[in-house]
Amino acid sequence: MRLMLGQVNMSLWKHADRIRFKDEYNKFKRRTTWVFILWPLAQLLLLLFGESFGLPSASDMLLKAHQLWLLYYYTTLSLRENILLANGSNIMQWWILHHYVRSHRSGEHDRARFEDTAAL
Repeated sequence: MRLMLGQVNMSLWKHADRIRFKDEYNKFKRRTTWVFILWPLAQLLLLLFGESFGLPSASDMLLKAHQLWLLYYYTTLSLRENILLANGSNIMQWWILHHYVRSHRSGEHDRARFEDTAAL
């Protein structure tokens, strides 16, 4: 749970703990913004230039790793946002639902791709 929620206490009784948890949530989103920018860029570069370097399978591995990371990211956001909502934050319910749907779709996409590869 520490990997997904950060270095915070789960029982947020004090106002300072709530603020710290919200800060951890915002730090997590700021840190992962770079992954959202750089990972697809790396996939695009491998798709465009990977075959000329003999790396066609590397783009598939990068895609699978990206899907796994998206599963982790959206699941983590969903958990953190539910805790924030339970402690009085005004996060919209549809935003949390969106993260649950995206985490499910990330895992589903990876599973479907694995089944297609196994059938070959």
